[in-house]
Amino acid sequence: ARNVRLIPVRGTTMDFTSADGRMMADIIFSIDAGEAERTAERVSRAAQQRAEQGRHHGGRRAYGYGPIVATDHTGKPVRDFHAVIPEETAVIRRIAADVLEGVPLGAIARQLQADGVATVTGRPWDPTTLKEMMVNPRLIGMRGYQTRSTRRSTGAIAVMGPAAWPAVLDVDTWEQIRAILTDARRRTNTDAQKVRRLLAGFVYCASCGHKLTGNGTNGTRLYCQRRDGRCPAKVRIGEDVLVGLVSAAVRGRLDELVLQPAATEDPGAAELATLEARKSALADRWASGKMDDDAYDDAHKAIVRQIREAEARRHTSARRRATLPVNGAAGWDGLGEDIAAKRVILTQLIDGVIVGGDGTVEGDKAQRVRIVWRDLNDPR
Repeated sequence: ARNVRLIPVRGTTMDFTSADGRMMADIIFSIDAGEAERTAERVSRAAQQRAEQGRHHGGRRAYGYGPIVATDHTGKPVRDFHAVIPEETAVIRRIAADVLEGVPLGAIARQLQADGVATVTGRPWDPTTLKEMMVNPRLIGMRGYQTRSTRRSTGAIAVMGPAAWPAVLDVDTWEQIRAILTDARRRTNTDAQKVRRLLAGFVYCASCGHKLTGNGTNGTRLYCQRRDGRCPAKVRIGEDVLVGLVSAAVRGRLDELVLQPAATEDPGAAELATLEARKSALADRWASGKMDDDAYDDAHKAIVRQIREAEARRHTSARRRATLPVNGAAGWDGLGEDIAAKRVILTQLIDGVIVGGDGTVEGDKAQRVRIVWRDLNDPR
């Protein structure tokens, strides 16, 4: 606003009728904005610190846990958000059993309403509420951080470490439930964006790295259609031929995974136990005065980051293996023409399909195709 004098009930009068007045107003606004950003940083850091310590995030309690009102040593009432509520944890285990048996979340929600089971807020149960609750690492005694936004943006769950509350479910059961509930095949709003091609988005040109695309909805060939003219090769391949080659390779890969001997020990659990022991030893060194605060803070952050990465690898591996068919190639063949279901398997198994040029003569197409297999432990 110009040529205006702002006289607030409380605060500084601002004169926009002069250059000096407008300059002072800009300075005041900048100071206020800076203070607001510093406050936001402090709040965010405090929330992250609570997560690193495995404490409750504050605000509304989680279903199955506290608050249990008790008194401290002075007789002052306190609220314990880390205590379990047996009646509610029994409901969580019941929901877990239903999910593993294949009961839809909508049916579970309706049954809970019919049984008079209330949510924390008193609102009716719905599939979204159930899913958010059941995929949260809180249920296995782990402290998540920004679990909802992280899962929606990356598909992963951010786990900071052990929580201050006990687990309701064991890790294996929770991993199976999470694999089921995050399976892309459960989506019901995919008609508008339905993918009609099995390998759409997976195929790349070996010459320039550009994605290969088809010539129309019903096209039978894939081309490198880079428009800037920088691709030196004219890479193209029949889509049916490529689908056949990739399907054969996927069938073989699935059979290999089925034939792999089951691990007698969980390497992810061993890695996490080692990192947790290192974190405890680090805390002991700091407590005994052998480390200063800055060195401890840097080392603690590094170990916490390693723990989060190890958790992500462990959860990713379990989720991907739970998504793959247990009967190998027969499971792939049993999907028939279900492109969406097959693409879920491709997403877990491969990073991309690289197609090279065929030169001046028609060469062996199998020699032109290279599949980049995905590491099942890679959290990407």
